[in-house]
Amino acid sequence: MKYCLLILLPVLLVCRVNAQTAVDSVVSAVTEKLDAMGDSVKKVQEQNKAISDSVNVMRDSLVHINNILAGSVSVDTTMLEQAQQHPELYLYPRSIFKKGNQTGGDYLRLILSLVFLLFVLYKAYQFTINTALCKDMSLDENGQLVADPKLRPYSYARVQLLWWTLIVFFCFIYFYAITGVLIPLNETAVILLGCGALVYAGGKVIDTRQIKQTTCGGRTQDKIGKPDFFNDILSDESGISIHRFQAVVFNVVFGMAFISFFFERIHTQVYPLITFSEWQFALIGISSATYLGLKAAENGHAKDLDDGNDAGNNQNAGDEETGKGEQAARNPDKF
Repeated sequence: MKYCLLILLPVLLVCRVNAQTAVDSVVSAVTEKLDAMGDSVKKVQEQNKAISDSVNVMRDSLVHINNILAGSVSVDTTMLEQAQQHPELYLYPRSIFKKGNQTGGDYLRLILSLVFLLFVLYKAYQFTINTALCKDMSLDENGQLVADPKLRPYSYARVQLLWWTLIVFFCFIYFYAITGVLIPLNETAVILLGCGALVYAGGKVIDTRQIKQTTCGGRTQDKIGKPDFFNDILSDESGISIHRFQAVVFNVVFGMAFISFFFERIHTQVYPLITFSEWQFALIGISSATYLGLKAAENGHAKDLDDGNDAGNNQNAGDEETGKGEQAARNPDKF
């Protein structure tokens, strides 16, 4: 009997050690799964924070636009009122279209101004194609800015700012060319320039934050290749987006209206710059605010993909440990 106990005692000790090892493995696997669940909860919290940030961006954008519409912009009201009430005295006294009033200096001014205008428009087109003027901040896998701007996609915010800048600049210089008068800008022109600058500044802040939060080279803007102008400005991480399409359509329509009204009013010799109403500004403002708000929620897929891969790896490791623990509990002699 004593010999049997001496033989069974080591076997029982080995079984106990193996059983304890199996229990430890199961506990470790359960702990890892709980950690994975904690990571999932953290990811949901981060997504909720991103949505909250998007709402805040939209709210701030609407506040800025409302301040602009409320009259926070500064224009020279005295000169503007004079130009609007008495355009024949303050705007068109030496118009190039009035016969008998022209001098050699008027024609020289017309030629030089139009040459300068065409030169600026040509250089703007050239810079748009060949430089970073309207391109996104694209980063490579090392977090470095892509050196060749020709490979970067176009940025909607920068294109919008350039669009309104060139429209206002064209009207300003063309009117000077034919009249010799530097036309006082009205609130509409100033607000359009301000909205373009606001959208660009907001997009810049969002891009900077997303660069810090996402993997290097993981953003939609980091996909380099041959740029496609319309596809780039209309697309987000999901492809062609309706809110970007809406913003582009409204900006193009109002831009064309601005220019056509300008030439029509010059023909009748009245103050040539259009005055948009509040509802027209609301259309531009809402589309711009929507763009900024949804842009703030873009590029979350790269970080989510990394988190998902980590969670998947942790879960696989936990499953393997759980399997080993269960096998050890069933067959302690093999472990």
